[in-house]
Amino acid sequence: MKLCPTPRTSGRRLLVLMAMGALTLFVGMGASDCEPGGATTCAYDGSNHSVGATFPSTDGCNTCSCLATGEVACTLKACVDTCAYGGKTYLAGETFASTDGCNTCSCEAGGNVACTAMACVGTCEFGGKTYTEGQSFPAGDGCNTCTCGSGGTVACTGLGCVGGCDFKGGRVAVGDTVDLGDGCNICTCLESGDMACTGVACTSGCNYNGQWHADQTYFDAADGCNKCSCDNGNISCTEKACAGCHGDDGGFYPVGASVPTTQKCTVCTCLAVGEIECLGTPCPPPVCEYNGEYGWPGDTFPAGDDCNTCTCLESGQVICTQMACNGCYGPDGGFYAVGASVPTDQKCTVCQCLASGEIECLGTPCPPPVCEYNDEQAWPGDTFPAGDGCNTCTCLESGQVVCTLKACAGCVGEDGKTYPVGAWVPTDKPCTDCTCEAPGKVTCLATPCVGPQCKYNGGTYWAGENFPAQDGCNTCFCGQDGDVSCTEKACACDPDAEWYRDYVGESPEICTLIDFFCPANTTYFGNACGCGCEQSPDCPVYFDCMPPSPCDEKAIKAECPYSGIVY
Repeated sequence: MKLCPTPRTSGRRLLVLMAMGALTLFVGMGASDCEPGGATTCAYDGSNHSVGATFPSTDGCNTCSCLATGEVACTLKACVDTCAYGGKTYLAGETFASTDGCNTCSCEAGGNVACTAMACVGTCEFGGKTYTEGQSFPAGDGCNTCTCGSGGTVACTGLGCVGGCDFKGGRVAVGDTVDLGDGCNICTCLESGDMACTGVACTSGCNYNGQWHADQTYFDAADGCNKCSCDNGNISCTEKACAGCHGDDGGFYPVGASVPTTQKCTVCTCLAVGEIECLGTPCPPPVCEYNGEYGWPGDTFPAGDDCNTCTCLESGQVICTQMACNGCYGPDGGFYAVGASVPTDQKCTVCQCLASGEIECLGTPCPPPVCEYNDEQAWPGDTFPAGDGCNTCTCLESGQVVCTLKACAGCVGEDGKTYPVGAWVPTDKPCTDCTCEAPGKVTCLATPCVGPQCKYNGGTYWAGENFPAQDGCNTCFCGQDGDVSCTEKACACDPDAEWYRDYVGESPEICTLIDFFCPANTTYFGNACGCGCEQSPDCPVYFDCMPPSPCDEKAIKAECPYSGIVY
């Protein structure tokens, strides 16, 4: 038996070589082992490669191809050593900060990273500033003092503060002066509790992303990979394409880096496709309890009077600021400042705290719902049962739905959802019926297969069945009408693995310089690896034409030009 791939009739293959400083394009058809006189393999670095195959050069950065003549052609790009560290890439000879915050590292030849090994002193972050372990500093409320402890924890005194001004999330003592943040104006706290600021017109500098930058200076862009400059109040930034992910906090994180999340016991990572993957991790037991809620060391939360804030310490103690508050107690037991909105269970109603300590409620037009969960719609503040039968969800102003994460008695299905005992559990397996049984076990039974079938990539699937797409990263679904629908996520390209495609141009740059036509029953495609023609996903990898199974080879080549034929 001999396995011969069908010739690719669009088959102009572009090979780019760099020799003596000149760019040369070779266009041609290669012979194969199915054509008389053609070479079958190329020998390179002790290994044999089939005609048309591509493989890494021995220098580690170039790529080689096996020609029909049996010769090997390789690109001749200049190779530069790089090092990967902390989710970023550095050039050989470049120095950078260690992830421990106090040592320095350098990228050496061969991709090795060498770092100094100084002993690091513990630090704490508080109010946007960094303090060393044992250092004391103002709490920011004008009367309390905080101390930086071990493990980055901060402990503050809880004196009741009289007087002062609220300013940018902190508190300023009466008579104290602080920078406004625009680089040229200052503000002073008055006895009335108001901040009085100068009104000087700032002409030499730029405000970018909440930070002030002097004129003629350079600084990092918000995406983490571009650079910006300030010139006479104007900001200009480079516009390189950045590989990474945008987090919920608006920050930009490189591929492989950890992405901050507000979800407890969860670790999120930026993937190469620009998506964020989050995985659950074991939760340590909480150490603080306050007003029926539990917290972990470092957690901060409202004291319940709408003006003070509490912090959970490593010792399990909860310390709270003790500012005097004026306001109203709402029906939920919370304390709300004068003028603040007070939550109410009444739909389309707005309630406000008055200076007298009373709550005034007025009817308002009902806005459209902003949250959707399990095909149900809800308004901000609404609470409703989660789909697992034991947790509760809340609709936020942003349109997001957040749910409690209590352990439920039931079964976890293939979709990650929890189903109560006795409930039907969905499955991707065709002709199968699954049920949740005590104590949390999913039992599946085979059932007669009924309904239409779908044909895809040489396979047959039942209605309702899910299966991998031809590109290897998307998922397809067989509909009740026999049609196939697939997700359309961006996939990492791999010309060697994409047998159903013919790459005519082997880079996006070459694709902008060439013209070509795709043969019948193929369509144009373009991605990060190049461009060319691809056949229908209904075509299998190979057609079986072994005797006694006769085949119409001409029809096969016309319908599926890139599929192979087994003789």
